[in-house]
Amino acid sequence: FGGHDMAAGMRVSHAEFEAFVEEFTAAANAGIAPDALVGTSSYDCDADLSELSVEVVRELGRLGPFGRENPSVRLALRGVRIAWRPEVFGRNNKHLSLKLRSSSPRATTAREIRAVGWNMHELASKVRAGEEVDVLASPRISTFGGVMRVELDLIDIARRG
Repeated sequence: FGGHDMAAGMRVSHAEFEAFVEEFTAAANAGIAPDALVGTSSYDCDADLSELSVEVVRELGRLGPFGRENPSVRLALRGVRIAWRPEVFGRNNKHLSLKLRSSSPRATTAREIRAVGWNMHELASKVRAGEEVDVLASPRISTFGGVMRVELDLIDIARRG
């Protein structure tokens, strides 16, 4: 009964909180199948870094406005190489920055694109420069420093092999 259809709210007295947690957990365990607890990700299409020009990303942006009912474009980038050592940045070093390079035989030019993993700092120690990975990301145009370039918002990353 919150302010929108994804919101809910309730009050539980401190004295009843432990009982509530036990009952709520039992109800959830009875109503949720174990395979429903495994996360899945969907994507719109496969892409290569060499295909992601500013013009292409602008055209993809025409599919917006993006939001809950119309999520942003998600691309699967397979077999990309981490070009530089992963770095963390931002307040409390909570975000991850990767430079990705295409290793696809269909790539016509070698291209590096920055991928940003918001609140994904813990992955910095799990991937390394030179490693080949599969990436799920949403492309966007960055104008940081007055220069227009394609960047990726990292959704997920998986080691190959």
